[in-house]
Amino acid sequence: MTAAKTLILLAALVVGLAGSSLMSAAAAASTLLTRSRARRLADAGSRGAAALERMIERPSRVAAAAALVLAVSYTGIAAVLVWALQGIYAGAPMWLDVMAGVAIASVVVYLFGETLPRTLAVANPETVGLAAAPWATRVTASVYPVARLLSSGWRWIAATISGEAAPEVPWVDAEELAAHPADGEAEV
Repeated sequence: MTAAKTLILLAALVVGLAGSSLMSAAAAASTLLTRSRARRLADAGSRGAAALERMIERPSRVAAAAALVLAVSYTGIAAVLVWALQGIYAGAPMWLDVMAGVAIASVVVYLFGETLPRTLAVANPETVGLAAAPWATRVTASVYPVARLLSSGWRWIAATISGEAAPEVPWVDAEELAAHPADGEAEV
């Protein structure tokens, strides 16, 4: 493998894992922290608290952006790994490179892009939330419109299958769903 190919591989791994790790941690922290706790952190002058407050206001946006970032990260990492494996094992069948690349990407993204950041966020949601929020709010602002657009086409399928209107975005949490009752239902 050439030096350029190695650098591209490493850069794709770092960027993909950093993006998915950041958004996974932010999504976990945004669902674990309350608005009042974020407000107290902001009142105390904690760095990143203002962004954390914005993130907690709409955790479904963070979850939607995190889902899209994770999908893109996984796809990019898998593609680069397949490309690298083709260069390393030139005589191997293409299907074997694809299977190996997908398997390696699945394990790496699951462990380092999802499980580790979520575990850290669950263990210490304030610290992780304050650290991730400034970046996560920027990523969410740029990625959420795309996630919303991509998910809007599938609402009719969900409505057809369930027989009921689907939520505007599939990442709405219980608190957000309760705040917006379905047509004809009274708020409790």
